[in-house]
This record gives sequence, structure tokens and C-alpha cells, in this order.
Amino acid sequence: MPLTTDLSEELISPGAPFLDDLQGNILKGHGRDHTLSVFFHFNAGQQVKAKAWLASFTKRFVPSANKQLADTQLFKDEGLPGGIFTNVFLTHKCYTYLGIPENKIPTDAKFRAGMAASNNDPSTPIPGLNSSLNDPPVSDWEAGFGGLIHVMVLIADDNPYFVRAMKRAVIFSLSGIATIMREQAGRGLRNADDNGIEHNGYADGVSQPLFYAKDVQNELDKGIRHDHWQPQAPLSLALVRDKGGKTPDSCGSYLVFRKLEQNVKSFKDKEKALAVELFGPSHTEAQGELAGAMVVGRFENGTPLALDGIEKPIGKDQVPNDYTFESPNNDSNNVTGGARCPFHAHTRKNNPRTDGFGNPALVDNKVHRIVRRGIPYEDVPRKRLPGGLLDDDVQPTGKVGLLFMCFQANIFNQFEFIQRVWSNNEDFEHGAVGISPIIGKTPTPIDQKWPVGYNNSVKKPFLFSDVVTMKGGGYFFAPSLSFLKGLSTATAIPVPLQIFDKLDAFLVS
Repeated sequence: MPLTTDLSEELISPGAPFLDDLQGNILKGHGRDHTLSVFFHFNAGQQVKAKAWLASFTKRFVPSANKQLADTQLFKDEGLPGGIFTNVFLTHKCYTYLGIPENKIPTDAKFRAGMAASNNDPSTPIPGLNSSLNDPPVSDWEAGFGGLIHVMVLIADDNPYFVRAMKRAVIFSLSGIATIMREQAGRGLRNADDNGIEHNGYADGVSQPLFYAKDVQNELDKGIRHDHWQPQAPLSLALVRDKGGKTPDSCGSYLVFRKLEQNVKSFKDKEKALAVELFGPSHTEAQGELAGAMVVGRFENGTPLALDGIEKPIGKDQVPNDYTFESPNNDSNNVTGGARCPFHAHTRKNNPRTDGFGNPALVDNKVHRIVRRGIPYEDVPRKRLPGGLLDDDVQPTGKVGLLFMCFQANIFNQFEFIQRVWSNNEDFEHGAVGISPIIGKTPTPIDQKWPVGYNNSVKKPFLFSDVVTMKGGGYFFAPSLSFLKGLSTATAIPVPLQIFDKLDAFLVS
């Protein structure tokens, strides 16, 4: 059955034909704990070989969404790992380099302009586009991000040695064809419940849009109810038609990649200072944990502030998500609201959850959701305890953070809307509440207003900011598999790509 023109389908099932032409990882995360992203540009005059490389690599290593789902089921049934996972993402500059016809290039204006055009760097003005991400100037980005990037190849596996082997093979195969701009490794972090966390210790990856009926049912089977918040999303939230694809239902998605460095020590120091400001120097441990939860919107293990004022036990993959800020406990009133979960709390800023239950004026907020696929990174490895958990007594001031990645159908209306209109906006929905304490950026931030106790409408001012620094990134497109495979009709594998024959033997030995 063909897709609707507007991609309005919800809760699709594995095996749908269009999933054979869609890259994996878009509608469902790949689930591996080790990643490595290779950023490169093709050298001048190498268009023929560049197309052959993209086609050959895709045919051999990039799984379809259906293949990813089959591998996931095999792992659940038989315990057999799905093996190395890869994605191929292209910039607009890559499309023009390859000579792709204009009517076959993705049309998103932000994608075409590039991320640098949306920050406050005055050297890259783009007429008609709002430069308001408040990012550092490109000259301050880490080497490689501000340069000419054509392709990002994502490599993922639970075995870091396999990831590095594939990375070396990719780089060797590009000899003479491309110049490597940079590499960036990612490493998943987990808490004692085996749920994903970020370096500050808080649960991460919670409240994702769900596209498969089976994933919605899995949450219900785990006891995660959907009485107040329905996580399912239409395909139009993540996918757009790929005009360069070879089938009527070829689709792709826009990817935003941002390297966000975290100053863990600064975060923890400000967390303690906030607790002192709100509860006094003799505050209890529970009050200290509450202060941190007010910053994030959830306690460290994922307990939402909108539901509880203390951290509740949570099992693996059972983080509660069934709430809005109107129900089951009203916390949205302009006068008394924000007493349970502050209006500026990170998770509230980035997902206000006003999904329009009976209120058509609020239904629009759900269309701004993004499909997050980020992973922590450690440019300098952190000290760990014998069980593998982070040693919380060692708090880095940098060189660690999050490789933020998200898929969407419209960069301006999704990622940039969340960053500009919500995170960076001090007048977010309920007056002058301040920026997001985690990722919000504005030249002269005002104090946020914090409740002096759980469900207490009395509030105190305190400025919590500048704990995350954007180090670089880019806007990409994840093309359909048929577009990538159709870039070259050459039957012979380019000589450098023959390294993959040896890599295949290594990976299965």
C-alpha cells in the first residue's frame, strides 16, 4: 500500500515496503553503545569515484529500516547481535559537488544554507533566514566542523574494536578520493538500572516519538501508560519525500549534528548553589536532589517532577512518561504554575507537552518534536568504578559531553524552533521565566524563577546557565538507499573499497 502524500500515517508495522528504501536509525534508534562519525569532503575532480564510493559502501553496509528491525528481532529471539551499523548523511554542498540536478536536491532552506548561517556569526549572513541560534562564531568551532564537509558516515557497534576497524577501512577506502575533516567517537553511558544517562548523571533519551505500533505496545506492556501523553507520531514528523529516490515512496530525513561540551563541575557546583539558595546551607540530601531535578525537569533516574517531588524507583526501560503539565497534576496556571516543574526546566522547555487534549490552540506544539539519536562522548576518558559506572567524585570541566543528533522533516520548524523559540526564549509561554538552564543561550540572560519547595508557588531568582558549549556541527540529509545506490552503475568495486572484503572476513572470524 503506497504512503499517503502527506506522510500522515501513524503506527506503521515492520515489513512495510517503503522501509526497504529508508535508512535505518531514523524511525528507531540503532541501539549500539559505541559510535564513530567520520566527516570528510571529496577532492576536486573525483566526482565519478565519489559516486562509486557512496553507491558501493551503501550497498554493502547501510541497512534499511526493515533490515534493522529484522536484526533487532533476531537479537531478541536468539541473542544474535546485528553487527556493525552504518548511516550515510550528505550536506547540500555534497549534492552540488556531485552534480545532482536541482529538482532532485532536498529543498529545506536551512539544510541548503548550513548550520553556520543560523548562528550569530556576522560573516555568514543569509538573506531571509533568521540568524538566532546564539551559537559561538564558526571561528571558535573545533577543527573540521567549520570547513567543507560533504559526508558524515556514522559507524556503530557494541564492540568498540569493530567500530575502529570499520573506521580504518573507511578512511583507507577514501584514499585519493576524499580528505578526512575529523573523526568523533561516542560512548553510551548507563546508570545502575541500565538506563541511558548523560555525563551530569541524568536519564537521557526519554520521551521519544514512536512510529511503530509494536513500540507503543511494548511501552504499555512495561507498564508505561498513555492516558495523558500519547508518544506516537506521524511519519511526517521525521520523513520527507526523497526526490532523488528510485521508488514512488522513497523517503529521507534531515539530520542535525551538534557537539555539545558539558562542564560537569560547573553544573554540579551550580546545582549545589541553587539548593543553598532555595533551602539554605543545611538543606537535606533530598532537597539537593530536588534542586537538580528542577534544573532538568526530572530526577537523575528519570522520575518526572510533574508527577513526583521525590525520586521513585525505576526499572530498566520503565521511565515514566505519561503526563502533561496540565494533567494529572495541573502545573500550568500562569500565576501558580511552575510550582511542581519550573517553566524553564530543560525538559519542559524542550517539550512543553501541550498536545491539545480538547484545546485546538495547543495542538501545534507536537509538530515541533524531534527524533533524538544522540550519544555521550569522552574526548578524555572519565574515571570509572569497578562496575563500569562513572566515578561521580571526578567532575570534568570539559572534553566530555553529548553528540546531539536528531532527525526531522523541517529543520526550521523543529530543531531550530526548539532552540530559538523555546530554549533561548526568556519569555517562554508564561512570561519572563528565563532560558533553558542546560542549552539556552542569550547574550545577557535574566535570572530564572525557582520554587522554594515542591509544589510551592513562592519563587526565588537564581541564574543557572553556561554549563554547555556548542563546539561545532552541521546540517545533513539521510537520503533513500535507492538514491545512494543509484549514484553509480559501475559493477567493479573501486580498488580502495576492496579493503572491505578483508574487513568482512575479520568481523565474522
